[in-house]
Amino acid sequence: MEKIMSKIDLELMIDTAITEHRGGNHQAAGKIYLDILRQNPRQPDANNNMGLLCVELGEPSMAVNFFKNAIESNHDVIEYWENCIDTLIGLGDPQSASVALNKASDIGHRSEKLSELQKHVENMSKDLAKKLTGN
Repeated sequence: MEKIMSKIDLELMIDTAITEHRGGNHQAAGKIYLDILRQNPRQPDANNNMGLLCVELGEPSMAVNFFKNAIESNHDVIEYWENCIDTLIGLGDPQSASVALNKASDIGHRSEKLSELQKHVENMSKDLAKKLTGN
C-alpha cells in the first residue's frame, strides 16, 4: 500500500532535495523530486525544482513541461513563470516565450526579470524577422 505524504513529510523531502540540489548531488535531488511527483504530480515546488535541475543537466526541453506543471498548479508564483520563459528563450522559442509573458502579465505579474525577458524576446523576434525578410 502506497504511503500518502503528509505536509510535514513533503516539506522535509523538498528541503532535502533542495539541499542535495544546491550541493551538486543532482542524482539524489532528482530522485527525491521524482518521488514527490509520483505521489503528487501537481506539487508545484517539486515540478519547478525538477525543471531547474533539467536545465542544469542540459535537458531544457524536458524542463519546460515541469515548469508548465508548476504554473498550472500555482500560477501565483512569479519565479515559475520566469524560469519557464527563460528556458523557452534559451530553446530559441520566442513565440512560446511571448505567449507565456502575456499570460503572466494578464494575471498581474510584474518584475524586473520579466521586463528583461520581454526585451530579450522582442530582440529575438526582430532578429528572426530580419532573417526571414533578408534585411
